[in-house]
Amino acid sequence: MRCAVRRSPFVAVGLLLCVVATILAGCQTSTAKPKPTALPDSQQILRAPLVGQKDVSGLDPATVSNANSLAIMSLIYPGLVTLNANQQVIPWAADGLPDISEDGLTYTFHVRAGLKWSDGTPINAQTFAYSLNRALSPCVNSPVNYYLFGLKDAVSFFTTGRCASDGVTVEGPLTTLIGDALKVTDQQTLEIVLAQPAAYFLDTLSYPVAYAVPQQTITKYGSDWTKHLADGSGLGGSLYMLTAWPHNGTLTLTRNPNFWGANPLLREIDYTFYPTADNEYAAWQADKSDVGYAPTTQYPSASAAKDFHETGMLNLYYFAMSWTEAPFNNLLARQAFALALDKQAIATDVLKNTVIPTNHIVPQGMPGYNAALRGPDGSTHLTGDPAIATKYGQQYANVACHGKFATCATVVLTIPSGQSWLTSVANTAVAAWKKALPGWPISIRAVDQRTLLQQLGNRQPQLWLFNWLGDYPDPQDWLSLQFLPGSDNNIGNVTVDQANTLMLKADAEVDPLQRMRDYNAAEQLLVVNIAWIPLYQTKVWWQTKPTVRNYALTSFGLTSLDVWPTIYIAAA
Repeated sequence: MRCAVRRSPFVAVGLLLCVVATILAGCQTSTAKPKPTALPDSQQILRAPLVGQKDVSGLDPATVSNANSLAIMSLIYPGLVTLNANQQVIPWAADGLPDISEDGLTYTFHVRAGLKWSDGTPINAQTFAYSLNRALSPCVNSPVNYYLFGLKDAVSFFTTGRCASDGVTVEGPLTTLIGDALKVTDQQTLEIVLAQPAAYFLDTLSYPVAYAVPQQTITKYGSDWTKHLADGSGLGGSLYMLTAWPHNGTLTLTRNPNFWGANPLLREIDYTFYPTADNEYAAWQADKSDVGYAPTTQYPSASAAKDFHETGMLNLYYFAMSWTEAPFNNLLARQAFALALDKQAIATDVLKNTVIPTNHIVPQGMPGYNAALRGPDGSTHLTGDPAIATKYGQQYANVACHGKFATCATVVLTIPSGQSWLTSVANTAVAAWKKALPGWPISIRAVDQRTLLQQLGNRQPQLWLFNWLGDYPDPQDWLSLQFLPGSDNNIGNVTVDQANTLMLKADAEVDPLQRMRDYNAAEQLLVVNIAWIPLYQTKVWWQTKPTVRNYALTSFGLTSLDVWPTIYIAAA
């Protein structure tokens, strides 16, 4: 289950090249500003930070979901498709977008001819069949393989299969998906068969769980294979290869000589890990990095800098609650807690305008964002309504608490520890709830992130503050994946029958306009019924040395693969 508090993966920045027209006195002609001179290839090295960890926890695309690992894996493992700078699906290792059968069930990919890992091993249709099958294997037991559950028999393969003693062979009624949902018709052609039509399927293939992995390395080293990626001259199958991973707070990627397209201009990317944004920003200020990410506390001063850039991220913070536990098993209580909050004040006064307050589940910048969506009070206001919150709370108390807030079920808000801004948000929310619902027993419990993830996996918390960072640009990632009954991410056991019908319909809908209308309607129902209490959408901001050219981040906080080849270091 990929459900984690995720921060921006690394702090890197792009300055977009532009052509400036200059009007010359007396002649009315224009000349283009010369393109900056690139440094020699030996100096095409980008020093980039990775924030929030001392090291990446792993680099297996089938199992890892933290943002730092995603940033690295996207550069060394090829996917059939990827997302471009505009968050559109484009072919990557495939030589074009797939042919789709009339019934919407079979996707036929043609893998580019001549692809190789940096060690010379071919990358072909069999490579992708092996990799997709492995990601769904019970022997791997991936926490993120549900992105591939749309494949025919994928769920049965994963849930009914047993891993043999060799740790590789699957025993059970279905021992492999190769030849079933995954058909290799020749070395360059792969057919992927779905259980039912899924209009979002191509988007899911842009997530690392669908990337190709090196079977030759996995066969040789078994479960420890990622520890050997940097052996010898290193390994990679996309733009770069991993050439150094000493687990001392650094990691190095070097241009892959076997990459099929134009060579990236950067010869090398030297990553350094920083446990906190404060550590990282101090390094930036000391000229130890080419890019910098100011901590929230320094946002006001950093945002005034000439080299400052920011964009809205597809990252939503929200309160979620258990619909099976009092008081949140009652709509009146959920409404009371939702309407007591002034989201605008949280964004402005607590988080100093570093976020975008919202009533939305599908964030701004996503396909299917509904500008006409109404909050739980039927308005677009973000300031809440404490008087109405008190009214709804009292109506609930009259039914469930003998008319007194003090005798209502105790509410415990669980939050991740060690994140001061989230503690401030939680304290502000609890103060608002106690003001609108005086006497209601409400407290905060902070636990470390690992413990919180375990508790969420066991569906233990009653009320929690968390976030979701989108994986691919489709409303299904924010709606069906979060709220359909049976979804691993539906931790609160949310169920809105009409919304369920709309989401299921939209997931398979062929007409793109009707599909978005169905998702919009489903989201509105979920908001009105308080599936979550959305709080704010985050921003990502960055600075860069003036010599770093063409670097840019997307709303996922990553640099897209079509932009990476254009980045270079210019002469000062």
